Amino acid sequence: MRKIRVGIVGFGSAGKGFHFNDLINRSEYEVVCVQTTNKERTEYINNYYPVVKVVTTFDELLSMDIDLVVIATANNAHFSYTEQALLNNKHVVCEKPFVETLEKASYLFDLAKRKGLVLRVFHNRRYDGDFLTIKALINQNTFTDIFTASFRYDRLKEGPFDNWRFKKDVMAGLFYDLGPHVVHHARELFGLPNQVYLELFSERTEDNVDDHFELTLYYKDKVCRIGGHTFSRENQPKMMVVSRDKTYLKYGFDKPDSNYNRSNTGYQNREPGLLIDNEGTKEVPLYYGKHYMFYDYVYQDITNGDAHPEFIDYALDVINIMEKAIESFEKQQRINL
Repeated sequence: MRKIRVGIVGFGSAGKGFHFNDLINRSEYEVVCVQTTNKERTEYINNYYPVVKVVTTFDELLSMDIDLVVIATANNAHFSYTEQALLNNKHVVCEKPFVETLEKASYLFDLAKRKGLVLRVFHNRRYDGDFLTIKALINQNTFTDIFTASFRYDRLKEGPFDNWRFKKDVMAGLFYDLGPHVVHHARELFGLPNQVYLELFSERTEDNVDDHFELTLYYKDKVCRIGGHTFSRENQPKMMVVSRDKTYLKYGFDKPDSNYNRSNTGYQNREPGLLIDNEGTKEVPLYYGKHYMFYDYVYQDITNGDAHPEFIDYALDVINIMEKAIESFEKQQRINL
């Protein structure tokens, strides 16, 4: 089996929690180096993973004998790091929200294609158990004429935060932090909308960036409302579908520790979804999450050629929707796609 040699940029909640912890335990990948300047994180790697080299600059990481660069750093570095990695003949996985414009995203994917490289955006929430469940229900024609769908990321985090995600900069704020997850849900299930309308709110005034967003996607035959809030104490549905004959409700979040366990099959033993019709309410068990599938696909694409072009389409469409949404907020009007 060919091993893919990996360098990871960043060792925070994403770099360590979603990428390093998964890749370090895979036989088909070898984590060669991690880029960080944080003393505590450096000591952690040196103590527990001494075979992994710690580097402090991106140039040093690119000089290593690696095949794949995983970019899990601040959003404002995504474009430049992705471009440099591709120009240095490295495959790339970049954290969402990737880049801020469709023009930049298209350029990077075109660059990867010209150089015969794989470029993937880390849309891991498409492998959550709750999303896999609602996708299966829709694909099984459970609903007749969907009128409205809703996907949300509401939570209580009162802050203030000493965190780059909530400091005024390129792609800062909650919309760029959590918006890609729910925009991706809508795009994968329903395709591109005809129009978008975005509202952004800065309720934690000391941060000067949005901490609450409400985005409406208008389709020919349905409306999809997606949003996120950091002051949410009420238990709102995370997912909802309203159709002519049924309503589906899903509360709560997947347990992350179950998403990487391949031995988990069937359904989770936790709060189910609710399917409501004229005859009453039925519990719908949730599939286990399958986050491990992301790097399964990356390995297949690197070793066998770019075999999943739909992932590129999803990534480009998410950027397109979000860019048009920002235009909508700035102009305070619906924007056509």
